[in-house]
Amino acid sequence: MTQTAPEITPEFTALERVTAALLGERERRITVEGWDPEHDAGHTLGELAEAAAAYIVAGTLDAERTQAFGRALWPWEGPQYRPRDLYSNLVRGGALLMAELTRLVTLADTYSFWWVDETSEVYAAVSREALDAYLQDLGITPIEICDVPRTQLTGVNESGSVRRPAWQALIDAIGHQPNPLPAFQIASYYN
Repeated sequence: MTQTAPEITPEFTALERVTAALLGERERRITVEGWDPEHDAGHTLGELAEAAAAYIVAGTLDAERTQAFGRALWPWEGPQYRPRDLYSNLVRGGALLMAELTRLVTLADTYSFWWVDETSEVYAAVSREALDAYLQDLGITPIEICDVPRTQLTGVNESGSVRRPAWQALIDAIGHQPNPLPAFQIASYYN
């Protein structure tokens, strides 16, 4: 499902105009270029973020440096990299960044979280069956497995100083893997 960007009119605030421009470019990528979320899902190695960076950097440099530096960041061969003016480059980069973030969040949404035997270890899996198979491969015979709502999990690092949602740790773990595992231990120290 795609969103249609609202028509930009003078009464919109600056933030609303920028948001509309980003959504409009994202829509153009989908409808004109054919780069829909299913297509974007195939770019698992950070290519969308690299392409976003190429356009964003191109938006900040003079034309001569833009070509060299942007092309060095561009992840693909061929004529797809077409930097233009500052504003257009930043909008294109922003739309590519939106595509990458959408891909990552959509991927993370395919996983659920579980506690096994009320330990502090949290597991992520695409299904309960995948979790069961993973635990069996590890030789773990659990007494109890509890489904944990993703909004309930906040992780801390080993020193206990950095907190973040477990789904963010999940994105870090699988975001740039071509074939993420269907189940794995996401981390310890979650509460």
